[in-house]
Amino acid sequence: MPAHDLMMIKTRTQLRAAATNRQRVRIRGVVAARGGGHYGGGYRNVWLRVETAAGNVQVTASPGTPLGTMPEGSRIELAVSLTGMVNLVEDVYIGERAQVLASTSAAATR
Repeated sequence: MPAHDLMMIKTRTQLRAAATNRQRVRIRGVVAARGGGHYGGGYRNVWLRVETAAGNVQVTASPGTPLGTMPEGSRIELAVSLTGMVNLVEDVYIGERAQVLASTSAAATR
């Protein structure tokens, strides 16, 4: 299914159900935080926490990709596969294989 045809998550109930079923969905929100990571060898990645109306979703990306260079405060729409994992302490759903569908950089909105 094309990414633009995926279900847009608008409520916490939809987010929870999609995570439980490990679905690929669309989310829209603001990059609230970002940080670096390292997985041994020469591979590096960054993580981004996206605040949506339904809840927070964390994804990873390569540092040189459009998603990996997205600054905090940017508005973003992603297609993402939810893993079914949730950080209960921080109430963050974990996503993978994120694909940018639309974005507005924080620098462009200033």
